[in-house]
Amino acid sequence: MARLWIRLDSPDFEQHAEWLVCDESNVLETGSSQVSSLTEEIERLTDSYGRLDTTLLIPDQEVLLVTVDIPGRSASRIRQAAPYAVEPYLTDEIDDVHVAYGEVKRGLPTQCMSVNRSLLRSYLTCIDEANIPVQAITTVGALSQPNGVDLIENSDSISIRTSQELAVVSNGAATQALTLVLQSTQPIESVSCIGSEAFHEKMEQLTQQAELTEETQTNRMSLEDWLVTAGQSEQSLNLLQGEFNRTEVSVSPSRIGNRSAVGVTIMMCAISLVFWVQGLWAAFESDELREDALDVYEEIYGTRSIAGSPVFRMQEQLGAVGDSRSDWLYLMEQVAEPRSAVEMTNLDFNSAQRRLTMTFTANSFAVFESFRNALEQSQLKLDVDLAEQQNNLVWARVTVSMP
Repeated sequence: MARLWIRLDSPDFEQHAEWLVCDESNVLETGSSQVSSLTEEIERLTDSYGRLDTTLLIPDQEVLLVTVDIPGRSASRIRQAAPYAVEPYLTDEIDDVHVAYGEVKRGLPTQCMSVNRSLLRSYLTCIDEANIPVQAITTVGALSQPNGVDLIENSDSISIRTSQELAVVSNGAATQALTLVLQSTQPIESVSCIGSEAFHEKMEQLTQQAELTEETQTNRMSLEDWLVTAGQSEQSLNLLQGEFNRTEVSVSPSRIGNRSAVGVTIMMCAISLVFWVQGLWAAFESDELREDALDVYEEIYGTRSIAGSPVFRMQEQLGAVGDSRSDWLYLMEQVAEPRSAVEMTNLDFNSAQRRLTMTFTANSFAVFESFRNALEQSQLKLDVDLAEQQNNLVWARVTVSMP
Protein backbone atom coordinates (compact mmCIF):
# COMPACT_ATOMS: atom_id res chain seq x y z
CA MET A 1 0.00 0.00 0.00
CA ALA A 2 1.27 3.47 -0.89
CA ARG A 3 1.76 5.94 1.96
CA LEU A 4 0.76 9.59 1.91
CA TRP A 5 2.57 12.07 4.16
CA ILE A 6 0.92 15.46 4.76
CA ARG A 7 2.95 18.13 6.55
CA LEU A 8 1.18 21.07 8.23
CA ASP A 9 2.84 23.95 10.06
CA SER A 10 -0.36 25.05 11.80
CA PRO A 11 -4.04 24.03 12.01
CA ASP A 12 -5.09 26.60 9.39
CA PHE A 13 -7.70 25.56 6.83
CA GLU A 14 -6.42 28.11 4.29
CA GLN A 15 -2.69 27.35 4.48
CA HIS A 16 -0.68 25.27 2.04
CA ALA A 17 0.33 21.76 3.02
CA GLU A 18 3.28 19.83 1.63
CA TRP A 19 2.57 16.22 0.71
CA LEU A 20 4.50 13.20 -0.48
CA VAL A 21 3.44 9.79 -1.77
CA CYS A 22 5.84 6.86 -1.53
CA ASP A 23 5.89 3.10 -1.57
CA GLU A 24 8.28 0.83 0.33
CA SER A 25 11.31 1.92 -1.68
CA ASN A 26 10.62 5.04 -3.77
CA VAL A 27 9.14 8.50 -3.73
CA LEU A 28 6.24 8.39 -6.18
CA GLU A 29 5.08 11.98 -6.17
CA THR A 30 5.40 15.23 -4.19
CA GLY A 31 3.50 18.48 -4.18
CA SER A 32 1.91 21.32 -2.26
CA SER A 33 -1.79 22.12 -2.02
CA GLN A 34 -4.04 24.38 -0.02
CA VAL A 35 -5.65 22.39 2.80
CA SER A 36 -9.14 23.38 1.65
CA SER A 37 -8.53 21.80 -1.79
CA LEU A 38 -6.41 18.85 -0.66
CA THR A 39 -9.33 16.41 -0.91
CA GLU A 40 -9.37 16.71 -4.71
CA GLU A 41 -5.63 16.02 -4.80
CA ILE A 42 -6.04 12.95 -2.58
CA GLU A 43 -8.80 11.61 -4.84
CA ARG A 44 -6.48 11.95 -7.83
CA LEU A 45 -3.64 10.23 -5.96
CA THR A 46 -5.96 7.42 -4.86
CA ASP A 47 -7.00 6.84 -8.48
CA SER A 48 -3.32 6.61 -9.44
CA TYR A 49 -1.86 4.59 -6.53
CA GLY A 50 -4.83 2.89 -4.85
CA ARG A 51 -5.81 3.22 -1.21
CA LEU A 52 -3.39 5.44 0.72
CA ASP A 53 -2.14 5.00 4.28
CA THR A 54 -2.21 8.66 5.37
CA THR A 55 -0.11 10.24 8.13
CA LEU A 56 -0.34 13.87 9.20
CA LEU A 57 2.94 15.47 10.32
CA ILE A 58 2.71 18.42 12.70
CA PRO A 59 5.70 20.54 13.86
CA ASP A 60 8.16 18.99 16.30
CA GLN A 61 7.95 22.02 18.59
CA GLU A 62 4.27 21.27 19.27
CA VAL A 63 5.03 18.06 21.16
CA LEU A 64 7.09 16.82 24.08
CA LEU A 65 8.91 13.54 23.45
CA VAL A 66 10.52 11.78 26.42
CA THR A 67 11.49 8.27 27.45
CA VAL A 68 10.45 7.47 31.02
CA ASP A 69 10.42 4.54 33.42
CA ILE A 70 6.82 3.77 34.38
CA PRO A 71 6.09 1.36 37.23
CA GLY A 72 3.37 -1.21 36.75
CA ARG A 73 2.71 -4.93 36.94
CA SER A 74 1.07 -5.11 33.53
CA ALA A 75 0.98 -3.23 30.24
CA SER A 76 -2.49 -1.84 31.02
CA ARG A 77 -1.31 -0.47 34.38
CA ILE A 78 1.71 1.11 32.71
CA ARG A 79 -0.54 2.82 30.17
CA GLN A 80 -2.74 4.19 32.94
CA ALA A 81 0.29 5.60 34.77
CA ALA A 82 1.94 7.10 31.66
CA PRO A 83 0.47 10.65 32.04
CA TYR A 84 1.72 10.90 35.62
CA ALA A 85 5.23 9.78 34.63
CA VAL A 86 5.34 12.50 31.97
CA GLU A 87 3.84 15.20 34.22
CA PRO A 88 7.18 16.42 35.72
CA TYR A 89 8.35 17.35 32.21
CA LEU A 90 5.23 19.33 31.29
CA THR A 91 4.69 23.08 31.33
CA ASP A 92 0.90 22.67 30.96
CA GLU A 93 -1.54 21.20 33.45
CA ILE A 94 -1.82 17.42 33.08
CA ASP A 95 -5.57 17.69 32.37
CA ASP A 96 -4.80 19.93 29.37
CA VAL A 97 -2.37 17.44 27.82
CA HIS A 98 -2.91 14.30 25.76
CA VAL A 99 -0.24 11.60 26.21
CA ALA A 100 0.47 8.90 23.61
CA TYR A 101 2.94 6.10 24.18
CA GLY A 102 4.99 3.68 22.14
CA GLU A 103 5.64 0.02 22.80
CA VAL A 104 4.88 -0.89 26.40
CA LYS A 105 6.89 -3.64 28.09
CA ARG A 106 7.14 -4.31 31.79
CA GLY A 107 10.50 -3.34 33.23
CA LEU A 108 11.59 -1.36 30.15
CA PRO A 109 11.48 2.41 29.53
CA THR A 110 8.47 3.65 27.60
CA GLN A 111 8.60 6.34 24.95
CA CYS A 112 5.85 8.95 25.42
CA MET A 113 4.75 11.91 23.33
CA SER A 114 2.45 14.61 24.70
CA VAL A 115 0.58 17.47 23.03
CA ASN A 116 -1.88 20.11 24.17
CA ARG A 117 -5.41 18.71 23.82
CA SER A 118 -6.85 21.92 22.36
CA LEU A 119 -4.10 22.09 19.76
CA LEU A 120 -4.61 18.47 18.73
CA ARG A 121 -8.35 19.09 18.42
CA SER A 122 -7.58 22.10 16.20
CA TYR A 123 -5.56 19.92 13.83
CA LEU A 124 -8.32 17.32 13.79
CA THR A 125 -10.94 19.99 13.07
CA CYS A 126 -8.78 21.34 10.24
CA ILE A 127 -8.43 17.98 8.47
CA ASP A 128 -12.07 17.08 9.16
CA GLU A 129 -13.23 20.30 7.50
CA ALA A 130 -11.07 19.38 4.52
CA ASN A 131 -12.50 15.83 4.60
CA ILE A 132 -9.02 14.27 4.84
CA PRO A 133 -8.98 10.79 6.44
CA VAL A 134 -5.78 10.11 8.40
CA GLN A 135 -4.65 6.98 10.18
CA ALA A 136 -1.90 8.62 12.24
CA ILE A 137 -0.72 11.99 13.52
CA THR A 138 2.90 12.41 14.55
CA THR A 139 5.94 14.60 13.90
CA VAL A 140 9.00 14.19 11.72
CA GLY A 141 11.25 14.00 14.77
CA ALA A 142 9.07 11.38 16.46
CA LEU A 143 9.42 9.13 13.42
CA SER A 144 13.14 8.86 14.02
CA GLN A 145 14.58 5.87 15.90
CA PRO A 146 18.26 6.84 16.05
CA ASN A 147 21.16 4.93 17.56
CA GLY A 148 23.01 8.21 17.62
CA VAL A 149 21.81 11.70 16.74
CA ASP A 150 19.47 12.84 13.97
CA LEU A 151 19.53 16.47 12.83
CA ILE A 152 16.35 17.42 10.98
CA GLU A 153 15.82 20.63 9.02
CA ASN A 154 12.72 22.75 9.71
CA SER A 155 11.71 26.02 8.07
CA ASP A 156 13.14 28.22 10.84
CA SER A 157 14.62 25.74 13.33
CA ILE A 158 16.48 22.46 13.74
CA SER A 159 15.18 19.32 15.42
CA ILE A 160 17.80 17.36 17.35
CA ARG A 161 16.69 13.81 18.06
CA THR A 162 18.50 11.31 20.26
CA SER A 163 17.35 7.87 21.35
CA GLN A 164 15.86 9.40 24.52
CA GLU A 165 14.37 12.76 23.57
CA LEU A 166 13.59 15.39 20.94
CA ALA A 167 14.66 19.04 21.12
CA VAL A 168 13.87 21.90 18.74
CA VAL A 169 16.27 24.86 18.65
CA SER A 170 16.43 28.00 16.56
CA ASN A 171 19.00 28.26 13.80
CA GLY A 172 20.93 30.81 15.86
CA ALA A 173 21.19 28.49 18.86
CA ALA A 174 22.01 25.39 16.83
CA THR A 175 25.78 25.52 17.32
CA GLN A 176 25.64 25.62 21.11
CA ALA A 177 22.83 23.06 21.39
CA LEU A 178 24.45 20.61 19.00
CA THR A 179 27.82 20.90 20.74
CA LEU A 180 26.18 20.06 24.09
CA VAL A 181 24.34 17.07 22.64
CA LEU A 182 27.35 15.65 20.84
CA GLN A 183 29.57 16.03 23.87
CA SER A 184 27.07 14.54 26.32
CA THR A 185 26.01 11.59 24.13
CA GLN A 186 29.14 9.45 23.94
CA PRO A 187 29.91 7.26 22.23
CA ILE A 188 27.86 8.32 19.21
CA GLU A 189 27.25 5.57 16.67
CA SER A 190 25.93 7.86 13.94
CA VAL A 191 25.03 11.42 13.04
CA SER A 192 22.37 11.78 10.35
CA CYS A 193 21.57 15.07 8.63
CA ILE A 194 18.07 15.11 7.13
CA GLY A 195 17.23 18.03 4.87
CA SER A 196 18.49 20.05 1.92
CA GLU A 197 22.03 20.20 0.56
CA ALA A 198 22.55 23.60 2.17
CA PHE A 199 21.48 22.13 5.51
CA HIS A 200 23.91 19.23 5.06
CA GLU A 201 26.82 21.62 4.55
CA LYS A 202 25.85 23.71 7.58
CA MET A 203 25.56 20.65 9.83
CA GLU A 204 28.86 19.27 8.59
CA GLN A 205 30.60 22.40 9.79
CA LEU A 206 28.96 22.07 13.20
CA THR A 207 29.74 18.37 13.63
CA GLN A 208 33.39 18.94 12.76
CA GLN A 209 33.68 21.02 15.91
CA ALA A 210 32.64 18.05 18.07
CA GLU A 211 35.01 15.27 19.03
CA LEU A 212 33.56 12.31 17.16
CA THR A 213 35.28 8.95 17.07
CA GLU A 214 36.36 7.34 13.83
CA GLU A 215 33.63 4.73 14.28
CA THR A 216 30.89 7.37 14.17
CA GLN A 217 29.00 7.18 10.90
CA THR A 218 27.79 10.35 9.19
CA ASN A 219 24.80 10.18 6.88
CA ARG A 220 23.08 12.63 4.56
CA MET A 221 19.51 12.18 3.40
CA SER A 222 16.83 14.35 1.88
CA LEU A 223 13.60 14.54 3.84
CA GLU A 224 11.78 12.78 1.00
CA ASP A 225 14.11 9.77 0.97
CA TRP A 226 14.11 9.64 4.75
CA LEU A 227 10.30 9.49 4.88
CA VAL A 228 10.43 6.43 2.62
CA THR A 229 12.62 4.71 5.21
CA ALA A 230 10.58 5.98 8.16
CA GLY A 231 7.40 4.65 6.56
CA GLN A 232 8.69 1.10 6.87
CA SER A 233 8.89 1.31 10.68
CA GLU A 234 6.05 0.03 12.84
CA GLN A 235 7.52 1.66 15.96
CA SER A 236 6.36 5.21 15.20
CA LEU A 237 4.42 7.06 17.88
CA ASN A 238 0.85 7.94 16.91
CA LEU A 239 -1.09 10.69 18.72
CA LEU A 240 -4.39 9.10 17.70
CA GLN A 241 -4.70 7.04 20.87
CA GLY A 242 -7.20 6.87 23.71
CA GLU A 243 -9.98 9.43 23.32
CA PHE A 244 -8.50 10.55 19.98
CA ASN A 245 -8.33 7.05 18.51
CA ARG A 246 -9.96 6.81 15.10
CA THR A 247 -10.51 3.23 14.02
CA GLU A 248 -11.36 3.07 10.36
CA VAL A 249 -13.83 0.31 9.52
CA SER A 250 -14.71 -0.44 5.93
CA VAL A 251 -17.38 -2.91 4.89
CA SER A 252 -17.79 -1.98 1.25
CA PRO A 253 -18.70 -4.82 -1.14
CA SER A 254 -15.42 -4.44 -2.98
CA ARG A 255 -13.58 -5.51 0.20
CA ILE A 256 -15.69 -8.64 0.65
CA GLY A 257 -14.74 -10.37 -2.57
CA ASN A 258 -13.09 -13.60 -1.54
CA ARG A 259 -14.26 -16.72 0.24
CA SER A 260 -12.61 -15.90 3.54
CA ALA A 261 -14.30 -12.52 3.72
CA VAL A 262 -17.69 -14.00 2.80
CA GLY A 263 -17.27 -16.71 5.44
CA VAL A 264 -16.44 -14.13 8.08
CA THR A 265 -19.45 -12.05 7.05
CA ILE A 266 -21.80 -15.03 7.37
CA MET A 267 -20.33 -15.90 10.76
CA MET A 268 -20.76 -12.33 11.98
CA CYS A 269 -24.40 -12.34 10.83
CA ALA A 270 -25.01 -15.56 12.76
CA ILE A 271 -23.39 -14.13 15.88
CA SER A 272 -25.44 -10.96 15.53
CA LEU A 273 -28.61 -13.05 15.33
CA VAL A 274 -27.67 -14.90 18.52
CA PHE A 275 -27.01 -11.65 20.36
CA TRP A 276 -30.31 -10.24 19.08
CA VAL A 277 -32.22 -13.20 20.52
CA GLN A 278 -30.29 -12.89 23.79
CA GLY A 279 -31.10 -9.20 23.84
CA LEU A 280 -34.82 -9.91 23.58
CA TRP A 281 -34.63 -12.36 26.48
CA ALA A 282 -32.56 -9.94 28.56
CA ALA A 283 -35.13 -7.21 27.90
CA PHE A 284 -37.89 -9.53 29.11
CA GLU A 285 -35.91 -10.41 32.26
CA SER A 286 -35.12 -6.75 32.87
CA ASP A 287 -38.78 -5.73 32.60
CA GLU A 288 -39.77 -8.49 35.04
CA LEU A 289 -37.12 -7.42 37.53
CA ARG A 290 -38.14 -3.80 37.17
CA GLU A 291 -41.68 -4.65 38.20
CA ASP A 292 -40.38 -6.54 41.25
CA ALA A 293 -38.28 -3.53 42.22
CA LEU A 294 -41.21 -1.17 41.78
CA ASP A 295 -43.30 -3.33 44.10
CA VAL A 296 -40.69 -2.96 46.87
CA TYR A 297 -40.36 0.78 46.25
CA GLU A 298 -44.14 1.23 46.35
CA GLU A 299 -44.39 -0.63 49.66
CA ILE A 300 -41.91 1.84 51.18
CA TYR A 301 -43.01 5.14 49.65
CA GLY A 302 -46.53 4.47 48.38
CA THR A 303 -45.65 5.53 44.85
CA ARG A 304 -44.15 3.98 41.73
CA SER A 305 -42.51 7.24 40.58
CA ILE A 306 -38.76 6.68 40.42
CA ALA A 307 -37.53 9.70 38.40
CA GLY A 308 -33.81 10.29 38.93
CA SER A 309 -33.23 7.44 41.40
CA PRO A 310 -29.66 6.04 41.03
CA VAL A 311 -30.77 2.84 42.76
CA PHE A 312 -33.35 2.19 40.10
CA ARG A 313 -30.88 3.05 37.34
CA MET A 314 -28.61 0.42 38.85
CA GLN A 315 -31.54 -2.00 39.05
CA GLU A 316 -32.38 -1.51 35.36
CA GLN A 317 -28.75 -1.81 34.19
CA LEU A 318 -28.32 -5.08 36.08
CA GLY A 319 -31.74 -6.46 35.29
CA ALA A 320 -30.52 -9.64 33.63
CA VAL A 321 -28.20 -10.72 36.44
CA GLY A 322 -30.62 -13.52 37.36
CA ASP A 323 -29.60 -15.20 40.63
CA SER A 324 -28.46 -11.89 42.11
CA ARG A 325 -31.82 -10.15 41.69
CA SER A 326 -32.84 -10.69 45.30
CA ASP A 327 -29.51 -9.22 46.46
CA TRP A 328 -30.03 -6.04 44.49
CA LEU A 329 -33.64 -5.75 45.61
CA TYR A 330 -32.51 -6.11 49.22
CA LEU A 331 -29.85 -3.45 48.70
CA MET A 332 -32.41 -1.12 47.18
CA GLU A 333 -34.68 -1.65 50.16
CA GLN A 334 -31.86 -0.85 52.60
CA VAL A 335 -30.93 2.35 50.76
CA ALA A 336 -34.46 3.51 50.04
CA GLU A 337 -35.89 2.86 53.50
CA PRO A 338 -36.26 6.13 55.44
CA ARG A 339 -33.85 6.20 58.38
CA SER A 340 -33.88 9.12 60.77
CA ALA A 341 -30.33 8.36 61.92
CA VAL A 342 -28.86 8.00 58.40
CA GLU A 343 -29.05 10.76 55.78
CA MET A 344 -27.99 10.13 52.18
CA THR A 345 -26.08 13.04 50.62
CA ASN A 346 -25.13 11.47 47.30
CA LEU A 347 -25.74 8.29 45.26
CA ASP A 348 -23.43 7.77 42.27
CA PHE A 349 -24.09 4.78 40.01
CA ASN A 350 -21.32 3.67 37.59
CA SER A 351 -23.06 1.65 34.89
CA ALA A 352 -19.81 0.58 33.20
CA GLN A 353 -18.36 -0.96 36.37
CA ARG A 354 -21.76 -1.92 37.82
CA ARG A 355 -21.23 -0.35 41.19
CA LEU A 356 -23.05 2.13 43.43
CA THR A 357 -21.20 4.64 45.62
CA MET A 358 -23.17 6.04 48.56
CA THR A 359 -22.16 9.10 50.56
CA PHE A 360 -24.11 9.64 53.80
CA THR A 361 -24.00 10.89 57.36
CA ALA A 362 -24.90 8.85 60.46
CA ASN A 363 -25.68 10.05 63.98
CA SER A 364 -22.90 7.89 65.46
CA PHE A 365 -20.44 5.15 64.67
CA ALA A 366 -22.90 2.64 66.15
CA VAL A 367 -25.53 3.76 63.61
CA PHE A 368 -22.92 3.59 60.83
CA GLU A 369 -21.97 0.03 61.83
CA SER A 370 -25.65 -1.00 61.92
CA PHE A 371 -26.22 0.39 58.44
CA ARG A 372 -23.01 -1.22 57.12
CA ASN A 373 -23.99 -4.61 58.60
CA ALA A 374 -27.39 -4.34 56.92
CA LEU A 375 -25.73 -3.78 53.56
CA GLU A 376 -23.33 -6.67 54.08
CA GLN A 377 -26.27 -9.05 54.41
CA SER A 378 -26.95 -8.49 50.68
CA GLN A 379 -23.99 -10.80 49.86
CA LEU A 380 -22.62 -8.11 47.51
CA LYS A 381 -19.10 -6.74 47.62
CA LEU A 382 -18.92 -3.84 50.07
CA ASP A 383 -15.94 -1.45 50.31
CA VAL A 384 -15.80 1.29 52.95
CA ASP A 385 -13.94 4.12 51.21
CA LEU A 386 -14.08 6.57 54.12
CA ALA A 387 -15.65 6.94 57.57
CA GLU A 388 -14.71 9.84 59.86
CA GLN A 389 -16.15 11.98 62.64
CA GLN A 390 -17.33 15.44 61.54
CA ASN A 391 -19.28 17.82 63.82
CA ASN A 392 -20.84 15.11 66.01
CA LEU A 393 -21.78 13.10 62.91
CA VAL A 394 -20.08 10.28 61.06
CA TRP A 395 -19.45 11.14 57.41
CA ALA A 396 -18.94 8.02 55.30
CA ARG A 397 -18.62 6.82 51.72
CA VAL A 398 -19.12 3.16 50.75
CA THR A 399 -19.16 1.36 47.41
CA VAL A 400 -21.32 -1.66 46.64
CA SER A 401 -20.62 -3.79 43.55
CA MET A 402 -21.07 -7.25 42.11
CA PRO A 403 -18.67 -9.80 43.72
